[in-house]
Amino acid sequence: MAEDGESSAPEASTPGNELTQLTTTDQTNPSVFYVNPRTLTVTLGPSSDEDAIRFCGYIDETDLAKAAQLVRDACLRQEDGIRGDKYNSDLHDALGYYKQRDIIADYGRQSTDSSSTIRSVYPNIPILLPNEEDDLWRDPPSRGNLDTHNWCIRRFSWLHVPLPEIFNYTAAIMRNRVTQGLLHTLLRHAHQWEAHIPALTPLLDKVKKYRAQIETISNPWKTYEDVQYLLYEFDKNFLRKPYDKINYEELQIFSDMQMLIYDFIWNNTSVYNYVGEGCSPNGYLRVLFNTKTANGDDTVMFVAMSNALYYKEANFYPDDRPFRTIVTVFFDDRNTAIDQCVMKMFTLANDKNFNRVVTEMWNYNRPREDKTRYSRLNRFQ
Repeated sequence: MAEDGESSAPEASTPGNELTQLTTTDQTNPSVFYVNPRTLTVTLGPSSDEDAIRFCGYIDETDLAKAAQLVRDACLRQEDGIRGDKYNSDLHDALGYYKQRDIIADYGRQSTDSSSTIRSVYPNIPILLPNEEDDLWRDPPSRGNLDTHNWCIRRFSWLHVPLPEIFNYTAAIMRNRVTQGLLHTLLRHAHQWEAHIPALTPLLDKVKKYRAQIETISNPWKTYEDVQYLLYEFDKNFLRKPYDKINYEELQIFSDMQMLIYDFIWNNTSVYNYVGEGCSPNGYLRVLFNTKTANGDDTVMFVAMSNALYYKEANFYPDDRPFRTIVTVFFDDRNTAIDQCVMKMFTLANDKNFNRVVTEMWNYNRPREDKTRYSRLNRFQ
C-alpha cells in the first residue's frame, strides 16, 4: 500500500521477477525490501502492492536484480508460525500417534554443519548478545541516540532462549515479525498471554486502536489464509510505514510487550517444567512445558519449533549447541494438553555426565530477572 505522495517505478513484465526503484529512504537502514509472499514480487521500499510485507532480512547486495533474487531464495526457506499454531484444523487431519512418534524421532536425529547457518536464511538479522536488548531499557531515548533507539526497537532481531541442557539443541526467537516469534504469538494469542502476564493488559490498553485488530487475529475459528491476511494487514498498517511516519511511542509499547513474553518463555523453558514433545497437525515439532497463569491455574506452554536445525551461534556462548527457531508459542489447559504429548525425547538417562547436567539445570532454571538483568516487570508496577 503506497503512502500518500509516494510512487513506484513500473514493474518488469516477468511474473515473480519484478523490482521497483527505491520509493522511500529509511534514515538508518536504506536496504529494506518488501515482498509479496504469494507471488514473490520484490520491491525496495514500500510499494503499491497491497499484499507486500517487509522482507525478513537485510540485503547488502548493491546489484538490485541480484538482491531481489536473494530475497526470493530466502523467502522460500523461511518458516512462519501460523502453520505451527494451535488453530490449524483447516490445514490437515490430525496425525496419528505412531506417525507423530516417527516425526519427532526424525527431529531428534537431525544434524547440521557450518554450511547451515541462520544467516543464509535470514540474512543480516542481528543475533543479540545477552545484554544488548536490555541496554535499550537502561538508556532511554534522548536527542543524541533517538534514531538508533528507534531503529533498534523496529528492526528484526534474534534472541537466545536457552533450552534445558539435556536437549541436544537450543533455541532462538525473533522480534517484530508478524508471522513468526514474539510479535506473532502476542497478536495470535493475546488473551492467553494476558492470563499469564497481567502486566500486558495496561500496555495493550495504551494501544487501544489496535485492540479490535488483535481480537480478530486471535479468533480461533480463522483459517490459515484468514490469519495470514490479517497479519499482513497489521504489518502494513503499523510496521510497514516509512521511517518518518512510524509512531515510535506505540512501537516502544509493542517492543515492551514482546520482551515481557520473552522473559516468560526464558523463565519457563526449564528442565523441571519440561513435559515432552508433540506435533502440530501438519508435522511441526512442539515442545511442552508446564506453566501457571497469574491466578495459579495449571497450563501447558506449547513451543512450536522450526523444521530447520541451524549451526551453533557464537553469540549464544557458552551454549554451543545447534539451535532451532521458535516459530510460535501458545497455551492449553493441562488436562487437554496431556493428550497431545506423544513422547519425551530427552531424559537425564540420555546424558552420560549426570552431575554436570544437574548443575546446568540449576543454572538454566534461575529466573531471568535474577541473572543481573534489568527487570521489565518493575517498569510497569
